[in-house]
Amino acid sequence: MSMPVTQHFELSEFASRGADGVVPYPAEWITDRLLPLCSMLEVIRATLGDRWMEVTPHGGYRTDALVASLLAAGHRVASATQHKQGRACDFIVEGMPPSDVHARILSMQQAGRLPLLGGLGLYAKFVHVDIREKVPPGHLARWEG
Repeated sequence: MSMPVTQHFELSEFASRGADGVVPYPAEWITDRLLPLCSMLEVIRATLGDRWMEVTPHGGYRTDALVASLLAAGHRVASATQHKQGRACDFIVEGMPPSDVHARILSMQQAGRLPLLGGLGLYAKFVHVDIREKVPPGHLARWEG
């Protein structure tokens, strides 16, 4: 059983699932990291027409052990990923290619609608967003994977 973080996102969606088993999202981070992340995802979801969004496997919190196993399996994963800090989400949107989702999120950020967005990544099958601490303020880390 899981508990809701926001209207459309559950705590269990962000648990780390890997070689070290299922590790729950750290309770001490829920208020200052997961709630703002999920609130931003709710804004994105509403802007995309309230389409169903799914957190990908390994798309929420990642333990050091999970990151190491993904790297060992040949996945392109940043060793200092925001997922280890509980500040990131990889997701898909029903009926929309990742490139369209990415473009809409970028437009929202440029219009000032996503002030917490710190990282935006485009991948073949999903989009990455994170709420990293920005240095300097207003900076948006961007990449394609």
